[in-house]
Amino acid sequence: MNSIAIIIGIGSYNDIGLIRSCGEAKMKSIYLIHRDSIVVPIYKSKYVIEHDSIDLTNLNDIFKHYELKYPETKFLVLPASDDAVIAVDNLNNSLSNHFITPYAQVDIEHLMDKKEMGLMAKDTGLRVPSTGIIEFNQKVEVPLYLFPIILKPIQSTKGGKSDICICHDDGELSTAINSLKSKGYSNILYQQYLHDSDSKEIGITGVSYPDGSVEIHGYIDKIRNRSNINNFGVYHPNQNFDVIPVLKKYIQKTGYVGIFDTDFILYRGEPYFIECNFRNGAYGYCVTKGGFNMPQRFASANKLIKTSPIKRLKDVTFMEERTDILNVLDKSMSVFQWLRDVIKTDCFLWWNWKDPKPMLRIPHFLKAQFK
Repeated sequence: MNSIAIIIGIGSYNDIGLIRSCGEAKMKSIYLIHRDSIVVPIYKSKYVIEHDSIDLTNLNDIFKHYELKYPETKFLVLPASDDAVIAVDNLNNSLSNHFITPYAQVDIEHLMDKKEMGLMAKDTGLRVPSTGIIEFNQKVEVPLYLFPIILKPIQSTKGGKSDICICHDDGELSTAINSLKSKGYSNILYQQYLHDSDSKEIGITGVSYPDGSVEIHGYIDKIRNRSNINNFGVYHPNQNFDVIPVLKKYIQKTGYVGIFDTDFILYRGEPYFIECNFRNGAYGYCVTKGGFNMPQRFASANKLIKTSPIKRLKDVTFMEERTDILNVLDKSMSVFQWLRDVIKTDCFLWWNWKDPKPMLRIPHFLKAQFK
């Protein structure tokens, strides 16, 4: 039986990374986009055999269409956005055995609730920053000793990254709440903002398998962030991190099966769990280039493709170049420092010498959009 990946995303570098990871594992992709407009024509990738703009509410019919079109095929479904994660999970029990999807033993939206996520992480022994919910129809009471705090939507699907903000005192909190109310929010999650000159963000990503095992190799050092996007860092697959065994217990406790990505803050020498994304992390392609191809591993565990042992793991410096260059344009860093970083980059998350068409076609794509 043949195997095809179905990637469901919003036109981000997460999408193209999944497509390329599957392509390098000898699986072509059907690319489904659930956003009205995209900037980069990702569907021009040499690994994409079909693409379509879709409404997630019609996903079941779309899957049936491809099942009829490719009768001797099994499909690996990989959601690349949180909305797609929920849509795929809702269909999991109704799909035929031609579809292999990530899934949870409980409602995935429950696992994606950041307060519940933190409680579950704490129960398994992970350190979690002080967290609470502010209900806008009640008196706001955040202890002064917790400031600064960071505000974020309780669920990522019910808010945007642009609504995440840091408040240093009651006055800034009051201003932020008024702004959020004007956007239709009725509550918001707050978390103690752990930050000093030595703190840094860490990403740990891996695969949870149907047999209950969890595979993780090393961690991602997030060196530079902009607009809540990690756009420069290093993947260290061969470096152990003390928190990994406890994180594996957390993933097992959730009952989730599939690719996952977690965020930690290393603060005063201790790792604090921030959140878990029940999907591929946006920088996931650098993990593939480091020797740990997670879509391939998940596909082979589900007998879609032949098992291929990991041969060699290596450090990979990566850059999300479309956003990172803004640091030069607004003079946050010098052009010379940026070029030095470009030279030492092993993996660009947009540009790829073996798959250049998505980036090369941008001028033609934009010209067609504005005709």
